[in-house]
Amino acid sequence: NLGVILKSLGELEEAETSISKAISLKPNFVLAHYQMGNAKYKLKKFDESEICYYKAISLKPDFLEAHINLARAQRELRKFKEAEDNLRIAQKLNPDFLEVNTLLGLILFDRGRLSDDLKYQDLDKLNEAKMILSKSIKLNPNYAFAHQNLGLVQQELGDLNNAKDSFEKAHKLDPNSIYTNQNLNIVLNQIKILDELGINKKNL
Repeated sequence: NLGVILKSLGELEEAETSISKAISLKPNFVLAHYQMGNAKYKLKKFDESEICYYKAISLKPDFLEAHINLARAQRELRKFKEAEDNLRIAQKLNPDFLEVNTLLGLILFDRGRLSDDLKYQDLDKLNEAKMILSKSIKLNPNYAFAHQNLGLVQQELGDLNNAKDSFEKAHKLDPNSIYTNQNLNIVLNQIKILDELGINKKNL
């Protein structure tokens, strides 16, 4: 508990030390491994946080939050397939959990987006991401993260007008998001350039 409090106060290294003591006293304490993963994630020790989440899941295979945070760490490590696999498990544990589906949509975007040779790595994953994120938005129209991620997918597919709409909705819901503002500005510039060139912006 002290470790959790220290983590919430931003005292991450102290939290790491305190949680480590809890684990040494009780090695199979599931929540301690999970919270250690959270502390290490905050410290950007993503490879170590991945190990902690795996340990928590080995002790409690249906630990939904551990699967979600494991996928987050794996995304930072660019282990997109592993992240997708863990989110598929989380989705089975709770099919309608908004956070799972929205993060899964983002991972599918990562796996499906353009590669260096400007060919789609997996168009099916982009289309599945679009479907999952659209469903998430129907369940909760006020979830800015879902609108943001849908905009990324639409932009990647060349549907710039709808991408602009999605980013604008995300911006309205979360005006302080630097990431959303950056993406909105990028897509507005893309639309402006295509307008000047006289090119159709939809589904290029």
